Amino acid sequence: MHPAPAAIPHPALAAEDRPGAVLDAARRTRSALVAVTGLPGVGKSTWVRQLIEAGSGRARIIATTADAFEQSLPFALADKVARAAGIREGLLDAPTALDLLSAGRALLPALTRGVSSGRPLCVIVDNAQWIDDASAGVLRFVLGRVAHGGLLVVLSGHAPRVGGLAESIVAADPTAWGEVRPLAIDPLDAPEVREYASRVHGREISLRLAERIRDLSGGLPVHIDALVAGMERTAPDRSHWDEDVQFPSIPENPFHTVGTGATSAIATTVEIASVLRGSLERHELLGVAHRLGESADIAGALAAGLLVTASDQRIAPFHDLYAADVATRIDPAKRRGVLTAAADALSSTHRALVCRLDAAEELDPLLLAEVRTTAAGAVSEGQPDRRSSICAGHPHWRTRSCATSSSSRSASSRRPSSSAPRCSTCSPSSNGCRARRCATSRCCRPGRSPGTSPGRPSSPRACSPPPSRTPTPAPSSCTPPCWRS
Repeated sequence: MHPAPAAIPHPALAAEDRPGAVLDAARRTRSALVAVTGLPGVGKSTWVRQLIEAGSGRARIIATTADAFEQSLPFALADKVARAAGIREGLLDAPTALDLLSAGRALLPALTRGVSSGRPLCVIVDNAQWIDDASAGVLRFVLGRVAHGGLLVVLSGHAPRVGGLAESIVAADPTAWGEVRPLAIDPLDAPEVREYASRVHGREISLRLAERIRDLSGGLPVHIDALVAGMERTAPDRSHWDEDVQFPSIPENPFHTVGTGATSAIATTVEIASVLRGSLERHELLGVAHRLGESADIAGALAAGLLVTASDQRIAPFHDLYAADVATRIDPAKRRGVLTAAADALSSTHRALVCRLDAAEELDPLLLAEVRTTAAGAVSEGQPDRRSSICAGHPHWRTRSCATSSSSRSASSRRPSSSAPRCSTCSPSSNGCRARRCATSRCCRPGRSPGTSPGRPSSPRACSPPPSRTPTPAPSSCTPPCWRS
């Protein structure tokens, strides 16, 4: 029987960020406040459950969860905390009108009851982004006073709301807190997905399959669980899970409703960042919006949590699945407009070329020449990843011209020389091109004479075209003359 996910430490967490370590660190300080943030489904609630289990018998734990439905109800969360602390009638059932002072007076003795140096108090609120404003004021009033006697407060939920609540609580009396820190839980990368599948599901998978699962799940454990539990093998006799694995059901994108109701300026900002995928300089995004004749609100998108700031101060969508969902919902004409504008606004010439290539409905000679030159330069500079990103930009380029780069050259250099006659058409040309479709042509079909090795013409004359057909001129220097129209 495999352990439950709640019993497994989150693979993306450092040792000091695991629930037991956080509890131990809090016991060594006077009081601590930890703001746990992360995307929906990343494992925040699991982390909270692990903390409750680790603190069982070692601390007085008062744990509750805020509710989005009750965010507009004053003192709703404070009432839940009071009931969890042992006030049976809660706060909302009080006969007198409830205000911040009366709620605080009722909570203070209830929270400190049964607390000692050997059994400190731990207050946990999950989904803290839904705490109503009145309850936030009560927590600021109460926790700032209780903190002087030793306390661990954990607020778990979505940024930036949770971080703002933590700052408000600490601001009431900063001297009462020995440690205040954010704890962000990130989605799993491919190696961590592999570890998670092994420890939680008992499935030993390859890194290649882990990358597929990461792309489909966004690295969120809640979706990884569904994918790993449901994946099937089409050929059970295969030895590795990455061979012929299928996923009967793909989880719905968890971010398809995120950002609804945003202003047009914020929506434009997010759309530009999503279409262009990787991170951007702020002036680059503003330049694209200016060329589109639209306004952008980077500050608003950051405040709403739709964009995040990377370590180098560049901005990007908060998650790749969210960016993919936004990009798929954009009108194709607008998407081409964003790419065309980005080609003029981006400072990276390589990235600008990829945008022009992605926006082109067909390859004109000038663009094709630029792509060939850039790909050849990437090969000569030893940057195959840059060449691959260019070749992946347009289907016409993938099928017609990628063969002119390093793969064909390296393949020809690795092939041992032979004194046997070889089709001159299929030999590497002076510019390094090689026919990729010769195996389907008459000239390069396996020889028919006895002793001829497969794939090699039986004689040099095998490359001669049939008498009844007239050779078609090659459309370019990279197209072998043995191709027929």
